[in-house]
Order: sequence, then structure tokens, then C-alpha cells
Amino acid sequence: MESLELTGFFAVIIDSTGLFKLANDAAHANMEVSKLFSQLGMATASITGWQNVAVRKA
Repeated sequence: MESLELTGFFAVIIDSTGLFKLANDAAHANMEVSKLFSQLGMATASITGWQNVAVRKA
């Protein structure tokens, strides 16, 4: 029974590491998009408007 507990423990650690990586990657992508907006000289609202149009078309 002890090996099952260890397996579960390591599964939780691996899952939490994966969730941390996902959150970290999402935050990094958000920073990169913000940087792109500033380089293009566009407001976030105008990009979001275009995104909403694209989503409605899809």
C-alpha cells in the first residue's frame, strides 16, 4: 500500500509542476503580446476587437 501512496504523492507533484508551467507560459505569452502591441503602436482594445471579429467568423 505504501508504494501506491508514493505514486500518488509523485503524481500530485508532477501535476502541480505542470500547472505551474502552464500558468508561467501563459503569463509569458501575455507579456510578449503586450510588448507587440506597444511596438505596433496599437491599443489592446483595438486588437481585442479584431480578435472578437475573428472568433465570431470561425
